[in-house]
Amino acid sequence: MLNAAVTTTLAFFVLGNLTSLARFSGLNIYFYDIFLVITNLYFGFLVFRGKKFEINSSFLLFSLFIVFSFVTTIFKIYPYEFSDFLLVLAYFFRFVNYGMFGFLIYNLIKSKILQIESVQYSLDFNFFLLLILNLIQYFWFRDISDLAVFGFDPHQTRLTGTFLDPNFMGIFLILYFIYSEFSNKSKYISYFSFGMILLTESRSAILTLTLVLILLLFRNLKYVIYLFLIIGFTFLTPFLARVELTKASNDSSSLRIESWKNGLTLWQFSSEFGVGFNNYRNMAKFNNLIPPEQYYSNSVNSSDSSLISVLAMTGVIGLIIFILFLASFYNSTNIYFLSAILVNSIFINSLFFPPICVFLILWLNLNKLKSL
Repeated sequence: MLNAAVTTTLAFFVLGNLTSLARFSGLNIYFYDIFLVITNLYFGFLVFRGKKFEINSSFLLFSLFIVFSFVTTIFKIYPYEFSDFLLVLAYFFRFVNYGMFGFLIYNLIKSKILQIESVQYSLDFNFFLLLILNLIQYFWFRDISDLAVFGFDPHQTRLTGTFLDPNFMGIFLILYFIYSEFSNKSKYISYFSFGMILLTESRSAILTLTLVLILLLFRNLKYVIYLFLIIGFTFLTPFLARVELTKASNDSSSLRIESWKNGLTLWQFSSEFGVGFNNYRNMAKFNNLIPPEQYYSNSVNSSDSSLISVLAMTGVIGLIIFILFLASFYNSTNIYFLSAILVNSIFINSLFFPPICVFLILWLNLNKLKSL
């Protein structure tokens, strides 16, 4: 039952936007959020029943970031309506829920209640599920422009997968690629994930993958083959046109720069403590940084850069704690996961995208366990 709970929970996150239940007042309700609460309660019961919950440095820093964010948010929320306050708390609780899943898995394995091989099997199974669904989307539902009315970008020729977004799908596949390269039983994942990353035609994902491959070259020269494949893909396919679009004033890159500027502008209102966790939207509206018709759009919920978002929401102090939290997982394997997510999160808010957040913290904890 325990193994099934891990596999099923991860599967709902792999399904991504397909599990959307409702949306109101800027809050998206997904089935995976509800299911994860149940899973964490079940796992928490098993761990605390044995009284063996390990409070390591990573968990301490995660807890410190949570407490700091909550306290500073309470003092920043006062100018807004009660409904806005509830929305902030909902996103805050969601982030705590995502982080706890990885730490509970860590303690279940440490307590020998769960085997690490079982978790790896769940990860492998869910990649196979992701592969099938992504191929279905790419070959039969490649044009998702009709979904623009629901707030999604109108992609037409790219792999968007179950996330309905090529950029988030790209970095998610990169993390799976890294996982596969350090797994003795999951090598096939590398080839499929690499191919799907290219099909996303995501500039941020392919740039991130290139930097990861350069780092991996220090382990094995075989990764030069992947680099040549990326070069060939760039110059021999229509992807080259997307690269050249970066120079255009109406390209998404210019919108990202504007988003970074807005985030840094918000940070200046409270440089030490920030504007409050997930209070980004409220402060942006309050200071006329976004038009009223975009208030409940996903794109204004944070900056396109995860680190700028953390800086704006929790200030310099919160950003330092958050970076220390990530750094606490450092080891010879996690350095690749951390490098990938930190580079990619410059361009998109990938650190706080639910499936990426859950899988990343899980992988970081698993690799930390292996290094003990």
